[in-house]
Formats: sequence, structure tokens, C-alpha cells
Amino acid sequence: MKKYFLYELRKNAFLIGCLTLFASLVYCAAVLTSGNLLRGASETYVWIISSIGGTFATIAPIWFFGYKMKRRSVDLYFSLPISRLKILSVKFLIGLIVIFVPYTAAYWLGAFSAMARAFDEMNAVYYIPQYFASLLPIYFIYAISSFVFTRANTVADGVVFIFFWAFAAGLAANVLAQLTAVTEITGYDIYYGTPLHRTTYYIEASHYFPFAPLDYATGHFEQHIANYLNIHATRIEATELANVIAGFTVTSLSATGATAGLFLNEKRAKAENAGQISESYFGYRTMIPLYTVCLSAVCFSPVLLALIIACAFFLTVAYKRTFRIGIKQTVVFSVSAAAGIILYLIIVYV
Repeated sequence: MKKYFLYELRKNAFLIGCLTLFASLVYCAAVLTSGNLLRGASETYVWIISSIGGTFATIAPIWFFGYKMKRRSVDLYFSLPISRLKILSVKFLIGLIVIFVPYTAAYWLGAFSAMARAFDEMNAVYYIPQYFASLLPIYFIYAISSFVFTRANTVADGVVFIFFWAFAAGLAANVLAQLTAVTEITGYDIYYGTPLHRTTYYIEASHYFPFAPLDYATGHFEQHIANYLNIHATRIEATELANVIAGFTVTSLSATGATAGLFLNEKRAKAENAGQISESYFGYRTMIPLYTVCLSAVCFSPVLLALIIACAFFLTVAYKRTFRIGIKQTVVFSVSAAAGIILYLIIVYV
């Protein structure tokens, strides 16, 4: 396994160098060419390197686990004198290296560039906790993307699965937010006499996306680095705190389960599935009904509602690779469309 690990590391050395160069150029260019450095929290530009790290974590599984989706390559890898689990482990670890080495190098290069320009205006020490606070959220993104991508039997399906899971929890939370929102009359318009409303949302959907922990950590430490908290003191309210805890718990548990599931399911992987229809419950079978219901519920337009249902049907056809989707899939599609319409009517008219 050690020899194979070193082989894969040498094989990806050029990729690591290219990604490091790319991340460093993008981040440092923003820091060194900005005329507004540290005039506000976002002008630390830490959000740029965090976005790059999150993007690398999202797309890395496509590069490292694509071998499982091609008949020729999967036969080759399964015939190697090393277990499939060890191959997967090496690929997973190399993926982490390819993500974190460019991220780390670019992060500190950009940080020192910012310090060289505005050290006296910033709390530079907060670059340290920001860096370590970002590592686990980036891993969460990588673990979830790795698991859902490997549930597919083709690369194209795997990419769609990653997209689905990137927004699934937040979209479901948004529907719950609409259903549990409380609207109250706060007064009346002095000219027309119409009531003025205020809506309180107890569920904040933005905290339930897989990339929310990374975004939250970045936003928090950006303010400390830029001394922005000295000007604009912020206070987290009870509702937001509850959503942060709940959302980050969902993400961390999802990442933990994804990591375990990735390795535990490898022994059951079959080479003959490569290139076939992706029938996993972590893919189209679950995500199409979920997106049909959730998008229909929050679309707020009859025309858009019809378009969403039509798109769901054609996506089902693409998933099954035929217009003859079968009785079972027709029932699932019909029930999810009906549920979406009912929720749409409740949110809009109740």
C-alpha cells in the first residue's frame, strides 16, 4: 500500500503544483491589487481562498473516483494485487493532499501578502484560528461529495449527485421555514390603509447547506482580522444560534456518515455496475422526488410550478434512459408532484 500511495502521490504532483499556482495567483492578486484592503470585513479577501478550498473539495472526487465509473479502468484497478479498499483509501488520502496542500500554500502566501500591506491595521493573529477552523468544514464538503459521487455508475450521474446533495438539506430547510413562518400585522399604511406585515422565520435555511460551516467560520474570523468588530459589534441571536447548531450538526453527521459509508460499501461494489443506470437511493431515486416537492413548494408561481414538474419528468426520463419509466416510477413522480402542489397551495394561500 505504501508503494501505491507514493505512486499516486508522484502521479498527482503536477496537479498539486498547478492547483497551488492557480489558488495563489487568484488569492494574492486580489490582496495585492485591491485599493480597499481592510476597509471592511470582506476586504481581507479570506473569502476568496475559502471559496477556492471549498471548490477543490467539491470537485476533487470527480478526478479521484472517476475510475469506478468506467468499465476499462474499473477492471484494471480491481485486477491489481491490492485490495479495492486499499485503493479507495489511497485515492481518498491523495484527494485530501491535493485539496489541502494548494489551499494551505495559497492561504499563507495571501495572508503574508496582506500583512505586508496592512499589518498595523489588522489583527493578523486571527489568520491562525481562521486557517484551522476552515480545515474541518472543507473536509466535510470533500467527504460528502466523495460519498455521493461514488453512488453513481457514470461520471455524469456522479456530478449531478454532487449538485443534488449540495443544496438538498438547505432546500428542505427552506420549505420548513416557509411552513413554520409566523406573519403578524405591525401597522397600517398611512395613505392606503393597507396592513403592514412582518414575517418571522424560525428556521434559517442558509445554515443547512454543506458549505455553511466554512462560510460561517470565514465570515467570523474575517471580521476579527480586519478589526471590523471594533466598529460594528455583532450579537448572535437565539434563533440564529439554534439554527447554526442544528445546521452544523446535520452537516457534521452527514460527513461522518459519508466517510463511513464510503469505505463500508466498497466491499459490495461491483465492477459490472460501471456505466449502468445509477439506481442508488442516494441519487435520482431520492433526489428527484425531493427536489420536485421542495422546488414546487417554494416557487410562488403557477407557471414556474408547471415548469418544475415538467423538468422533473424529463429528468426522470434521463435517469431511466427511456420514456417508458415504468409504473413504480410513475407513481413516485405523481405522488411527489401532488405533494409539491399541495405544499405550494398551503404556503401561498394559507
